[in-house]
Amino acid sequence: MGNLHWAHVAYDQKDYATAASDMQNVMQNYQIMLAPDRMKNYPEELRKYVIDSKPDADKLNKAIKDKR
Repeated sequence: MGNLHWAHVAYDQKDYATAASDMQNVMQNYQIMLAPDRMKNYPEELRKYVIDSKPDADKLNKAIKDKR
């Protein structure tokens, strides 16, 4: 999920193409990670991060799409 950080950096630098590329990967990872039972054996901290960071990712993804 490091690409979420880099997408924020690219967005802040107005590099919307890079931000969009990073977010494509981020959103694909959320689909995988949030699948039923996918994270059942993962550490609680990781599960919490994935779930808690999703609204931020959705907001950034929309902001990037609005710029393109």
